[in-house]
Amino acid sequence: MRVRLLDLPDYARALAGLPEGALDLGPCALPEALPVIRRHRPAGRFLGVLAESGGAVVGALPLVETAGGRLLRPLTAGLACQLDLAVAPGWEARVVRALVATLRDDTRAWALDLPDLRRGTALHDALLRRRTWNVAAHVCPWMPLAPDLDRALGRKRRHELRRKARRLAEHGEVRHLVVDAERPERLPEMLDRAFALHARRHAGRMSAAALARPGDRARLRALMALWVPRGRALLSLLFVGDRLATFFLGAVRGATFVAVLTAFDEAFAAAGPSHVHIHRLARHLADRGFAALDFSKGAFAYKRRWAREAYHLDHAVVALRGGTVAELAAGPALTLRDIGRTTGLNARLRPVVERLRPR
Repeated sequence: MRVRLLDLPDYARALAGLPEGALDLGPCALPEALPVIRRHRPAGRFLGVLAESGGAVVGALPLVETAGGRLLRPLTAGLACQLDLAVAPGWEARVVRALVATLRDDTRAWALDLPDLRRGTALHDALLRRRTWNVAAHVCPWMPLAPDLDRALGRKRRHELRRKARRLAEHGEVRHLVVDAERPERLPEMLDRAFALHARRHAGRMSAAALARPGDRARLRALMALWVPRGRALLSLLFVGDRLATFFLGAVRGATFVAVLTAFDEAFAAAGPSHVHIHRLARHLADRGFAALDFSKGAFAYKRRWAREAYHLDHAVVALRGGTVAELAAGPALTLRDIGRTTGLNARLRPVVERLRPR
């Protein structure tokens, strides 16, 4: 097996030349998306890792150097729903072994930082065979979808949803709009409205970080302009009259919709607009042949109300050099936020920090 470290143009060209379906590339790891992300994350040298065997690409990972070259992290970290290390099925152990050896020999990095690694996968198992620090990071609830969704909800749940919908309709006509590949011309206007609602809902809260800076909004706007026409993302909105009540923005991965950004108008909170919206979105997705609605990171109460299944994302740190001492230092330091989240420390500290932040 040969592993090459490429600059961004060569890496993107190599990915663009792959046969369709050769690797499961998430939306953030698509060749046309990488330059957009790179423009907004200019610091650090880019390293496109490409693993090849017999002339075929069997693994790909877009990395960037941080901490003066001492740390390697996916360019898409924090944006992708899961780790964007794409490996052909059955090649996980061999690709990981060759990737780690190449990074150890051809870079001066001390560690490979890999957030959002899905637990229980062959890739997770292959990475944990290395000298790896691994901690729990996120719980991701999800619900299966089927054409008989309403029947699966049960009579009591259907009655509750009808009651919420009637209560919401007292404020105006309830309309559900999905901006997708069939109507991409609606995207700029609807993104503006979604971003404005998100800003109002999360004003002064630490959770607003996803869209807190103009650069973050510009990046997401550019990525959605790429993804939506290609069927790799959609924006779902619920209106009450002319007012946006809730939205879900998310990625499409095969037959799964992954909802990664949402907000609701607190003026309608008593009517449960998010639940009405989820019901309509789930029916829309089921009618289009989707198999799952993935609520992504965070086991919040509204997600648990809908989802009976969940998977876990871990944060792995692979030591490349320095031995046990380096591993024991780098692992806890890089995963401190995840440790705080799983122990509940972050939730206790967040209100204090929010009060101290300048307005």
